[in-house]
Amino acid sequence: MSLSDEFLKNLVNHLDTKKDYLQVWIDLRAKCEGWLKGEILYVLKNKMDSSIKEFDCERKYKENNRCDIFFKSGEKEFWIEMKTVPTNYCPNFNEYGRSKLIGVDQIRTDMEKILKIKSDTKIPLVLLLVYPFPDGDIGHKKWQDKHLKKIKESPHSEIKKEVISINNGLYAFLYLFSF
Repeated sequence: MSLSDEFLKNLVNHLDTKKDYLQVWIDLRAKCEGWLKGEILYVLKNKMDSSIKEFDCERKYKENNRCDIFFKSGEKEFWIEMKTVPTNYCPNFNEYGRSKLIGVDQIRTDMEKILKIKSDTKIPLVLLLVYPFPDGDIGHKKWQDKHLKKIKESPHSEIKKEVISINNGLYAFLYLFSF
């Protein structure tokens, strides 16, 4: 299993224990990037194998850009740009009826920025947490057809997808793009 696969598996297992926390963000239909960053740092410190010798958040790279999460194992450096993406695919879910869906262009811009660091030892990754989706596949299929399709137009070598079952028949999807 690759280190990025192990990271994704451990993150999903950890987030499965944090459903009540994620539910708060879902109820508010709000972005939870800062919270997720903290959970990722916890996973890197406590759930990964001992090969990770260094990790950080807001690590600076080319052109005064900063990645959200950085970690190093041996000679390999992993640079993660992440986005949390609240959706509006749950009808009558939120009394405010608002959606804070970030633009696909913003995600693609971040992908293009972090891709510039790619080398034999520097591995750029993009992590998306997309939520909430109702039970069943209709909302997620719409999101894939409308938004993910455009994101996939950006250069990447692989997309991994994991499902997180939240309370009350709601789901979140975690995508990891590697380059």
